[in-house]
Amino acid sequence: MDIKQKLDLNTLEKIGVYKYRSFFDYSFIKKLRIKSDIIYNSEKFLNKFGLGNRSERNGSLFTGNLLIKSSIFIELAVILQKFIESNNLSNYYLSEFFLVSTNKCNKSSDWWHRDYPHNLENFELYNKHSIGFFVPVSTFNDLTGSTKVIEYSNNDLTLSATYENTKILSANKGDLIIYNPRIMHTGGSNKTDRTRQLIVAIFNRKELIPCEDFVIQNDMIFTDKDKKLIKELKLIRYKPIINFFGRNRSVINTSLRPIVKVINKIKIKLNLVKSFIYFSWTRLLYFFFNRVKKD
Repeated sequence: MDIKQKLDLNTLEKIGVYKYRSFFDYSFIKKLRIKSDIIYNSEKFLNKFGLGNRSERNGSLFTGNLLIKSSIFIELAVILQKFIESNNLSNYYLSEFFLVSTNKCNKSSDWWHRDYPHNLENFELYNKHSIGFFVPVSTFNDLTGSTKVIEYSNNDLTLSATYENTKILSANKGDLIIYNPRIMHTGGSNKTDRTRQLIVAIFNRKELIPCEDFVIQNDMIFTDKDKKLIKELKLIRYKPIINFFGRNRSVINTSLRPIVKVINKIKIKLNLVKSFIYFSWTRLLYFFFNRVKKD
């Protein structure tokens, strides 16, 4: 992977989408695919009992909290972060990170939308504020339900979904699709019997409120390897704001300080237990579904 490749900001701003061929090593994409399939099967099973971590639309399952599901997703987020930084864009932070698993669906219909902003209010203010990535980890074309976009719609609100200006994206394993989250797009219909897996990552400028809470995920990281790796992601803006002039001082600054310190130590231990339970439970599920798949 060459994270020092040039980011084509002109094309991104003008057309709204473009593709880098063979950005990722095939071995890395293969690991992402295996883990995506295992997580998808696990979440589909859990959702039968109301315990899944995903939502559904038109045959597609959207699974979040990827940073605590596997080290490979943290590695992917770090690669994209470094790619952005290598192009002198140091003020972009991870805002959304999720897996889209698309199956054959007889009642599928287009769902045209923009990822950021989600509505048209103050549309002009969000120019040059977001960069999005599509990472296909399986076959990505018209047959498997690849993403459809309306080129130039990131700058033109009058463009609509018509045959003339709709483009169906396609990519090989290892390709990276970079898009402007303001562009109109929709997932396609999967006509095959295989699940199409796509990872979506969106980075916003630091002054924008993120669409996903990474504080919880950061607190649930369990292994030392993952704790070290996640520090390479720029998540500092999710920390509570501390006012230098003491206008928002908390109970820690009062005479209850000794008691609060004890309580905080207990909370740290409890968080460790929770992260261990989550780590053990998910890995057990992933191991089970991996065995089922092999059999």
